[in-house]
Amino acid sequence: ELKAQQYHLEQVVRIAPDTKKYKNVYYSLGKLYFNKGEYTHSKAMLSKLEQLGVDNVRIQSDVDQLTKNLDFAIENIKNKIDIDPRPMPQILNSFPLQYFPVLTADEKTIIYTVRLGVRFHDDENIVVSTRDENGNWTKPLSISPNINSQFNEGTCAISADGRTLIFTTCEGRKSLGVCDLYITTKTGDEWSVPKNLGRNVNSRSWESQPTLSADGRKLFFVSDRGGGFGMRDIWMSEKDEQNLWKKAVNLGNGINTKEDEVSPFIHVNGTSLFFASKGYPGFGGFDIYKSELKDTIWLEPQNLGYPLNTHEDQVSLFVSTNGKNGYYSFERKWQTEENQSFLYTFEFPLKGILEHRSIYLTGNIYDEETNEPVEATIELYALGSEKPISIFTSDPVSGKYFTVLNEGSEITLYVESKGYLFQSQSFAVDLDSGSSISRDIYLRP
Repeated sequence: ELKAQQYHLEQVVRIAPDTKKYKNVYYSLGKLYFNKGEYTHSKAMLSKLEQLGVDNVRIQSDVDQLTKNLDFAIENIKNKIDIDPRPMPQILNSFPLQYFPVLTADEKTIIYTVRLGVRFHDDENIVVSTRDENGNWTKPLSISPNINSQFNEGTCAISADGRTLIFTTCEGRKSLGVCDLYITTKTGDEWSVPKNLGRNVNSRSWESQPTLSADGRKLFFVSDRGGGFGMRDIWMSEKDEQNLWKKAVNLGNGINTKEDEVSPFIHVNGTSLFFASKGYPGFGGFDIYKSELKDTIWLEPQNLGYPLNTHEDQVSLFVSTNGKNGYYSFERKWQTEENQSFLYTFEFPLKGILEHRSIYLTGNIYDEETNEPVEATIELYALGSEKPISIFTSDPVSGKYFTVLNEGSEITLYVESKGYLFQSQSFAVDLDSGSSISRDIYLRP
């Protein structure tokens, strides 16, 4: 259909190139070429249109925006990013469709959404795969019978330690609106029965595409509810001191535009927000952008560049803890219903993409006398700060704890559990020592 449209529009231009009656054909061709990534041809069409004169305010507004995008694309395509995307192993790309991958901070567990058929109404489930002792991915399995059902379970977010999962369901569960966000937590190897996040997060509208901060206390998501700047905006809720989710707030017009903003991802460093948008200068369709949090202000979003962004839609990106690896899903749309979507990965250039890199700290909490695992509360403080960076617990079954530390900081861990003496440990974060720090902590009864 698009080929036929292009053919007939080009015939009009060939037969009557200077006829003002048909001048809007140049406008249509300009948009068509831009959507195909043929930026030079697109710019030529819009230049001819302006030469013949634009007499429609709406068209002039579209032409101005399109021209900005063309100038941006033509200039920035010259500064190609040195990345080489490659499909993830076949064992992960074994479903008709797979998309929206998220990983734990140690990159040893990947969780993603799969569609069990190629049509829109086919069942969606969440699957999980882990690396074996040789670093190879295992066969992806259903994450849990408590989570997956005969209804659709979609895009999800995982905390850095892999113990808190938030996901999207649009039918089958008790909900407040079109699509709602649900939370489940992991104890040992078991996921709890999911709970609706409630009215402070969900609304009567559509909520989806969640992303969690490293400690699981800040939630970013997409909603088309009223009170925003466009149809779909990015919103944020955080936990209070009683571990209850506060009323969600819009991230504001420093992030959201009159166009759609979708698929946010907050890096484990807590300051780098990645998201897709049509509202900023780009290469066409959805492009992926990054904004840095400075104090309490989100800085102007930056396009991640070509070829990570192209004229096609790029709508999701997961960046590893150390900023070296990117993971995303690539969807190719065919003329039939049989679309294809695969998981891809790539390595960022040496200079990286993060202003603040991170490292993860892990270990187990034990009883000093019995060596049995202990469930403990752990508070993480930066040196000289009275407010904790994060508060988390060790697993009650294994005693394992997991948290993320940012480079260049000196931190103190305060560990306490009922029936045990309080303990603290302090150390500096040195990324040169590797990607992780491992420390077991023994509590004295």
